[in-house]
Amino acid sequence: MNDLNLRVAALKLCAHPKRFAELRDALVPLPNTWIAAPHDFVLQFAAAKSSAEQVQVVKDVFYGEQEQDHGDVARFLADLLLASPLKHAVRNQLTKLFSDNALAKQKATPHRRHSKEHLLEALQQSLGEMASSLAVITPPVSHERTNDVFVSANACLQNFPFGREALGKQVHRFAPLLTNALERYWADI
Repeated sequence: MNDLNLRVAALKLCAHPKRFAELRDALVPLPNTWIAAPHDFVLQFAAAKSSAEQVQVVKDVFYGEQEQDHGDVARFLADLLLASPLKHAVRNQLTKLFSDNALAKQKATPHRRHSKEHLLEALQQSLGEMASSLAVITPPVSHERTNDVFVSANACLQNFPFGREALGKQVHRFAPLLTNALERYWADI
């Protein structure tokens, strides 16, 4: 009986491999707050035609010498990270960039460098805005949107030290939303 259970579980996991592969190769849309932004790095990302180009733009934005405010760059990258689907190449690249290893690889110009505190602050702001987006919207959003927010926040806990630290400082904003999320879920089903 155990063999049968394992086979059924394997079939369920592989039920939609094509759809998951397409999702991982799809372009990451710009977060809503950045659609009308005039910054060059936002326009570069929006102009990318493939996920590989998007990954390259993200690297260039992080390591490049931007004339724009570092706060805008870090905020854009943090918002993009949380808006990206799980297991997507852009999200994976951003997770690598928001790390101590990526900070060590930056060029030596001190006024152009990202700092850990700066990146953590950007992640905290993005997480806070994501949490408040669920609390403010009337009528209540569907359980799919609520689920997307909690899944994205949960992804900060998995192999992402900066994400864990940022979520730890913003968890007080997500805790009250759990009861509302469960109510919406039960109402939708």
